[in-house]
Parts: sequence; structure tokens; C-alpha cells
Amino acid sequence: MFTQPPAQHMMVSTVQTTPSWEMWNSSEGKSPSPTEEEREEDEVWEPKDLRRMGYLDAGGNWRCRFEGCRSPRVFARACDLRKHFRGHEKYFFCAETPCAGAGVGFATRKDYQRHMGSHRPTIQCPHPDCGRMFSRKDNMVRYCPFGIRLDL
Repeated sequence: MFTQPPAQHMMVSTVQTTPSWEMWNSSEGKSPSPTEEEREEDEVWEPKDLRRMGYLDAGGNWRCRFEGCRSPRVFARACDLRKHFRGHEKYFFCAETPCAGAGVGFATRKDYQRHMGSHRPTIQCPHPDCGRMFSRKDNMVRYCPFGIRLDL
């Protein structure tokens, strides 16, 4: 059963105060965000990079502006548009043949590493009549044409 500690243990010997609002609102820590007056003048404030990435449709949702984007997705939040848009920007490129000639690139290191595994598959289908190799176990399990249960 829980009992209250003696009163002398509950006494506070020092008082700590948190910084006042004025400290956080001082000119030293001003962020580059617009002031309230500027926001009211512009009606809706938004970071400048958003207009480069997308546009607002009639329903107030963001749509991707990337040339050649075929995605039908709409984004209610600007952060979701940014995440989608970054998928168009490629930073990791495959140097293997024939990918290098095609300019195959990836937005994230994880996607690049997953792709690189496809050039050197190490997982073999366990069925004796198959012999097919896979770079990922989930692909092999999905493929297995023999309908056997794979307990790997």
C-alpha cells in the first residue's frame, strides 16, 4: 500500500523558475517568421519553398508541381507535400549496368541500398525445381509459384 512520505521530505529547499515569456519573445531570439501584422496583410502565411513544390487547388489541398509527376495525391498538410516532393530529388545513383546509363537514382539511402541488393541476389527459392534467386526474402515468398509453405 502507498503511504505518504513524512512532511520534511516534501519540503522544497530551492525554488527554480522557468524563463519568462519576455525572454523567449525578445529580439535576441527572433525567428525569421513573419510578424502577426505581416501575416494579416498576406492573409495566409506560408514558407516560400512551398510554391516551388506545389500549389493549392480549389479545395485548399496541396498538389505537386514537379514536372512529370503523375501522382494523383493531394496533401492537406504542407509537410506532407514536402516529403512527397523530396522523393523527386535524387541523391543516390546506381553505377551498375544498365542502371547507370538510364540514370537510375534514389531519394534515400535506404531505397538505394535496397536497389543495390537486386544486382547481387543471395536468397534462393527453397523448392528443388526452381533455383530462382532473390534479393529480398519478401519478394521470394510472394513469388513462390509452387504454393508451398515457406517457413524461413
